[in-house]
Amino acid sequence: MRWRVRAAALLVAGLVVNAPAAAQQPGPPPVVRTPAAGAVIGRPADTTRAVGVRADTGRGGRIDTTKKELVVLAPTDSVMDALLKRKGYSSTRYQGDQVVYDAAHRDLRMIGKPAAVSRGRTLLVGANVTYNDSTETVEARGDTVTLRDPDKSAEDMVSYGGGLRYNIPESRGVAMGLTTKIENKGSKWVVYGHLASLQNKIDSTAADTLMRKQSIFYAKEGTITSCEDSLPHYHFNAGEMKVIANGIMVARPAVLYIADVPVAWLPFIFQDMRQGTRSGILTPRLGVSELLRNSSTYQRTVENMGYYFSLNNYMDATIAMDWRSGARPQPGDPGFSRFSGEWRYRWLSRFLDGRLGYSYLLSNDGNTSTTLTLTHRQSFSQTSMLNASLNFSSNTTALRNTIINPFASVSTIRSDASYSRALGPFTMNLGGNQTQYLGRSQVDRSFPILSISSQPVSVTSWLLWTPSFSFTQQQTLDLDQAGQFSQRYITNAAGRVDSVAIKQNTKTTAISLGTPLKFGNFDLPLSFTFNDQLNDFPQTRIIQDVNDSSQRTTRVFARTFASTADFTLSLSLPSFRQGTWNIVPSIALQNVESSPYFVRNERTGGTWISQAKRLSYGLSASPTFFALFGGFGPVARLRHTVTTRLSYNYAPKADVSDEFLAAWGRTRQGYLGALQQSALSFGLNQNIEAKLRGATDSTEGRKIKLLSLDLSAFNYDFERASVIRQRRSAAGLPAPSWIAGLTTERFDMSARSDLLPDFSLSMGWSLFQGSTLSDSAVFDPYRESITAGLQLNAKSPIVGYVRRLLGIHEEEAPPVATQPTGTPGAQLTANAAQSGSLANGGQVGLQTRNQQYQIPTGQGWRVSLSFSSNRTRPQIGGTVITVDPLIACAPFRQTQPLLYDQCRANPQNLPPTSQVQNTSPGGVSYVTAAMSNLQFQYGFNLTDKWAAQWSSSYDFERHEFASHVVSFQRDMHDWRATFSYTQAPTGNASFSFFISLKAEPELKFNYDRATLGAPRASAR
Repeated sequence: MRWRVRAAALLVAGLVVNAPAAAQQPGPPPVVRTPAAGAVIGRPADTTRAVGVRADTGRGGRIDTTKKELVVLAPTDSVMDALLKRKGYSSTRYQGDQVVYDAAHRDLRMIGKPAAVSRGRTLLVGANVTYNDSTETVEARGDTVTLRDPDKSAEDMVSYGGGLRYNIPESRGVAMGLTTKIENKGSKWVVYGHLASLQNKIDSTAADTLMRKQSIFYAKEGTITSCEDSLPHYHFNAGEMKVIANGIMVARPAVLYIADVPVAWLPFIFQDMRQGTRSGILTPRLGVSELLRNSSTYQRTVENMGYYFSLNNYMDATIAMDWRSGARPQPGDPGFSRFSGEWRYRWLSRFLDGRLGYSYLLSNDGNTSTTLTLTHRQSFSQTSMLNASLNFSSNTTALRNTIINPFASVSTIRSDASYSRALGPFTMNLGGNQTQYLGRSQVDRSFPILSISSQPVSVTSWLLWTPSFSFTQQQTLDLDQAGQFSQRYITNAAGRVDSVAIKQNTKTTAISLGTPLKFGNFDLPLSFTFNDQLNDFPQTRIIQDVNDSSQRTTRVFARTFASTADFTLSLSLPSFRQGTWNIVPSIALQNVESSPYFVRNERTGGTWISQAKRLSYGLSASPTFFALFGGFGPVARLRHTVTTRLSYNYAPKADVSDEFLAAWGRTRQGYLGALQQSALSFGLNQNIEAKLRGATDSTEGRKIKLLSLDLSAFNYDFERASVIRQRRSAAGLPAPSWIAGLTTERFDMSARSDLLPDFSLSMGWSLFQGSTLSDSAVFDPYRESITAGLQLNAKSPIVGYVRRLLGIHEEEAPPVATQPTGTPGAQLTANAAQSGSLANGGQVGLQTRNQQYQIPTGQGWRVSLSFSSNRTRPQIGGTVITVDPLIACAPFRQTQPLLYDQCRANPQNLPPTSQVQNTSPGGVSYVTAAMSNLQFQYGFNLTDKWAAQWSSSYDFERHEFASHVVSFQRDMHDWRATFSYTQAPTGNASFSFFISLKAEPELKFNYDRATLGAPRASAR
């Protein structure tokens, strides 16, 4: 018997005995759509996903207002309300425009636009829905069938064109073309199966309440993606897959597609979607070339093969392996295997966190290297804290040979540790640091570094004491800088002369103690200093007679040293005319000459020698002058401010012993250090400011600094000028110019302007050839340094002025987005994407293995210019050794010429070269080779998705362009691809390709391809 009922809306309430609502079976799990096997996934472009019943609520019983209604259920009457409210029963509600009931088969078929079945909060909507009361099976058909169960998932399951059959008691279902979205730690995965099976079950053994209600999704010929666009930018095609809501997702085999282009095949992929951190296998980093060799010289590389352990809420661990093939090895690239491990911990309630990393490198040429990393931060209390970042490598040369990028190859391995504690008014800091250089034997170490500072301590009501103490010891071991002697000759046990390579080590110790006192308006600075320097390698010294400079001998010392001690005492008197002239008088007990009071060195045979002290009287003033001028154009007014620094010092004549002069290699002939002092010091700063006109008469215009000019002080000694004039007159020489009284040996200046906010200019000159302590010093200004920088973009003020002059409205200029925090900016190129693996700091662990970089986008065009020039005044006489800062590039010269070219072309990225400080004059003079380099970088956006950057440099010393780096970045919504091309001056070229998935950081499907080693042929 069949019953056919037609109505605008029909509501049927089925009361099921002994089926309480608490035991209600949940609906199927979340799923997503994809048309057919191999097709691109995503929901149809012309379909708006319908969501929720009007009375539908989300998790926790809250009404979900973010979803659209799937269907509006007809209102109930009083009888139906009474039935629905009866306890101990669950209700199933049906609705459709047309309902057909087959009594013989107990089938209830609903046809409508749309038809719906609702049980609890589970809702099934389709073109027609059939419910069988005997089997409790629901079957829905139509172009679009939607199943919503907010108790299982916040997302709907949609079947496109295939229909869905669901068994309510067993919580199982089968569907064709089923699609859903699965939440995973803040992101969503869109999952589709051409043939799908659903199962909902309750696991009573699960501790997590979210895991007790599991929705399991099985599918064949499915797709997975995290891109929610109608045409996703990437997806994985999988033959079989299994997805457990709040559990795990597994698929095999999988083919990665970018758009509709297959780029990689994987035997399987998986993703742990449970809450919190979970243990699992790391995703290896490899590319197509690792599976199919595309070049006879290409060496395969596979990275990040390992396992992640989630130990507990406070710590985790990772083990990983990297491998590079040794087939067809090239010089400097024999292939290697690297085994790494990392243990991380974080205990917030104890205020401590850190990590311990270990890496063992086994190169195919037999070299090994062990690298250790320890980072620890801990706060013992509000007044004490420990910070440590320790890094060590047993073989920096072997480690360097595994690095592709030359900028990373010359990076440093640095360790730092510090402990600070506050004790009352005192603060103590104890620490140290060490630096290793890749491919170099040199090690720089500073330990210990101890400093104690204090807030002002009230000894009495009228006396303040502010003590301080510092102790620092620095060492440089195995200095690789060229010296006078490379071999030491000895007599061996057989009585023959043998040679031993000389190791150059230096050690410097510095101690200072400050005990300044203040009583009333009087300041009494008092300090003690001690310095000791040891150069543990042979050096020559020219020894000359103090009273006869023609008497000279040359001696070789096995090692040289210098120890100095000094104390300063001065009294600052109360100042007056504050706010105008700012006059401050002072009295000081100063050394006769600028050298320390006590000294001992190799010239004194280790005996302490002292000089004399004398009183010095001083008066200083720092007035500020300004003038206002009328404006013009957009400028309402100009202000010119000059801040002067003026001081005068007087000290009576004194004497210095011959022993003290001999200790510093000086002679009486032409010596001016003990003269009476009558010196004037003058310096000034200038600022030219402009106040712009306001938009209206009532608005205040903003102020800008047109030019800020800082000049270092000049010192002029009137007594020195008089003595030199007398000596030249007695010798029958022409009278000297006014320069004779100038004692400033170096002059510096710097300039800035708000018109170019990123513009800076600084220059430095050496003014004299020789020391001004002697009358033989020649005034000969020699420029030693220039540093200039300029950055422009569409929003730079000077660009805006030019734009307005040309009649271009400001709104026509491209918008400039604010650069996000942490973005390296225009200075970072794609070629530097690999350098993060060996930045200063950790050498081992996930944070160094998974760093990603990108070119800034959305900022319009930008230009960066940087010029630097450094040179040392040529030395006259004596032994001169030129220190080449490119010494860090030398290891690449023979084995890897391509890397040598790139390293040489970018000297600004090199670590500083240690300079040997002489313990006394008359020895070797170390000068740095001249370097003049112009860095150029230009970045712009080709389109909204394409960013380009070109950087180059020109070496004015070698008169050639350095390497050119051209980088392109494609932003593909979910992926970021960076292409970089580098060309060296010799014609050697390098190409790198880096692509990474940015939408889901947990999946490290990165592909990194770069050329390495010397090319087969090079051409200019």
